[in-house]
Amino acid sequence: SSLAKGSKSFLRAKNNARIRAIIRKQAQINGVKLYGVANRGNHFHLLVLPRSRKAYLKFVRAITGLIARLVTGAE
Repeated sequence: SSLAKGSKSFLRAKNNARIRAIIRKQAQINGVKLYGVANRGNHFHLLVLPRSRKAYLKFVRAITGLIARLVTGAE
Protein backbone atom coordinates (compact mmCIF):
# COMPACT_ATOMS: atom_id res chain seq x y z
CA SER A 1 0.00 0.00 0.00
CA SER A 2 1.14 3.53 -0.70
CA LEU A 3 -0.19 4.45 2.76
CA ALA A 4 2.29 2.17 4.55
CA LYS A 5 4.55 4.99 5.73
CA GLY A 6 5.66 6.16 9.16
CA SER A 7 3.80 4.36 11.94
CA LYS A 8 2.04 2.13 9.38
CA SER A 9 5.23 0.94 7.68
CA PHE A 10 5.87 -2.78 7.86
CA LEU A 11 9.59 -2.01 8.36
CA ARG A 12 8.98 -0.24 11.66
CA ALA A 13 10.69 -2.42 14.28
CA LYS A 14 7.53 -2.98 16.34
CA ASN A 15 5.43 -3.85 13.30
CA ASN A 16 8.09 -5.99 11.64
CA ALA A 17 8.54 -8.28 14.64
CA ARG A 18 4.80 -8.75 15.17
CA ILE A 19 4.12 -9.31 11.46
CA ARG A 20 6.81 -11.99 11.24
CA ALA A 21 5.28 -13.68 14.29
CA ILE A 22 1.83 -13.59 12.65
CA ILE A 23 3.20 -15.12 9.45
CA ARG A 24 5.08 -17.89 11.29
CA LYS A 25 2.11 -18.75 13.51
CA GLN A 26 -0.40 -18.82 10.65
CA ALA A 27 1.95 -20.93 8.53
CA GLN A 28 2.13 -23.48 11.34
CA ILE A 29 -1.63 -23.42 11.97
CA ASN A 30 -2.55 -23.80 8.30
CA GLY A 31 0.02 -26.39 7.28
CA VAL A 32 2.13 -24.10 5.11
CA LYS A 33 5.90 -24.58 5.02
CA LEU A 34 7.55 -21.17 5.21
CA TYR A 35 10.91 -20.93 3.43
CA GLY A 36 11.44 -17.18 3.33
CA VAL A 37 9.98 -13.77 4.10
CA ALA A 38 11.19 -10.49 2.60
CA ASN A 39 9.76 -7.30 4.07
CA ARG A 40 9.73 -4.34 1.66
CA GLY A 41 8.00 -1.81 3.90
CA ASN A 42 4.67 -1.79 2.09
CA HIS A 43 4.48 -5.41 0.92
CA PHE A 44 6.00 -8.83 1.52
CA HIS A 45 7.52 -11.53 -0.63
CA LEU A 46 6.82 -14.99 0.77
CA LEU A 47 8.34 -18.27 -0.31
CA VAL A 48 5.92 -20.96 0.85
CA LEU A 49 4.91 -24.53 0.14
CA PRO A 50 1.30 -25.18 1.13
CA ARG A 51 0.04 -28.72 1.65
CA SER A 52 -3.06 -27.87 -0.42
CA ARG A 53 -4.82 -25.04 -2.21
CA LYS A 54 -7.28 -24.78 0.67
CA ALA A 55 -4.41 -24.44 3.18
CA TYR A 56 -2.83 -21.69 1.07
CA LEU A 57 -6.07 -19.74 0.81
CA LYS A 58 -6.68 -19.97 4.57
CA PHE A 59 -3.10 -18.83 5.24
CA VAL A 60 -3.27 -15.82 2.91
CA ARG A 61 -6.67 -14.72 4.16
CA ALA A 62 -5.55 -15.00 7.78
CA ILE A 63 -2.28 -13.08 7.42
CA THR A 64 -3.77 -10.28 5.32
CA GLY A 65 -6.55 -9.65 7.82
CA LEU A 66 -4.33 -9.92 10.89
CA ILE A 67 -1.62 -7.69 9.44
CA ALA A 68 -4.16 -5.04 8.41
CA ARG A 69 -5.68 -5.08 11.89
CA LEU A 70 -2.27 -4.83 13.54
CA VAL A 71 -0.99 -1.93 11.47
CA THR A 72 -4.19 0.12 11.45
CA GLY A 73 -5.14 -0.63 15.04
CA ALA A 74 -8.60 -1.81 13.95
CA GLU A 75 -10.55 -4.48 15.76
